[in-house]
Amino acid sequence: MKKIILRFFIVFVLIITICIILFYSYKTHTLNKLNQQNVKIDSIWNSIYAESENRLKLLDKLSITDCASNKISDEITNNISKRNLTEIDSLWELEYKTNKEFFLIEDCLNKHISNKIMLGSLKFNAYKLNKIVEAYNTKVLDFNKYYTFFPNSIIAKKVGLKRKKFFYMKYGENNDDYYNQKLKTKKWVETGKWD
Repeated sequence: MKKIILRFFIVFVLIITICIILFYSYKTHTLNKLNQQNVKIDSIWNSIYAESENRLKLLDKLSITDCASNKISDEITNNISKRNLTEIDSLWELEYKTNKEFFLIEDCLNKHISNKIMLGSLKFNAYKLNKIVEAYNTKVLDFNKYYTFFPNSIIAKKVGLKRKKFFYMKYGENNDDYYNQKLKTKKWVETGKWD
């Protein structure tokens, strides 16, 4: 009888040891994968931030004197002074407002020969930014999917990793529909009413 209990105890200890080893192996693998994805996302985000700064510099060089609105100059100044690399929602709002003002006077800007080269550079910049934003959102989607898989979220929270925010900006295009949807969603979350 003692031998049976001893064998049972040895098997039990082995099973527990194997489970602990498997858990720590899984934990290490999960953290490595999340950290690698996090580094890639941060790198892409830094590219978006830097390229959007280049866009602001290009916008600032445009000749807008005949284009009725000086609001774009105010938005560019506001964007430059308030932008923060770590605040995605705040940067989205700044970029939206600047992009919207540019969109409103783009036709007027096209009439000035002095702006033609700069507008071409802005279109190329918008194309590049949209590609980078697309890559960023794809990586964020992959990260968030892996993060929410149980028990990955628990493991990630223990080391301070959080779900990533998407950045739905279409540079050089009208983003009003998305902005209005965002406001509706925010109101719905706060009040519980969908208007």
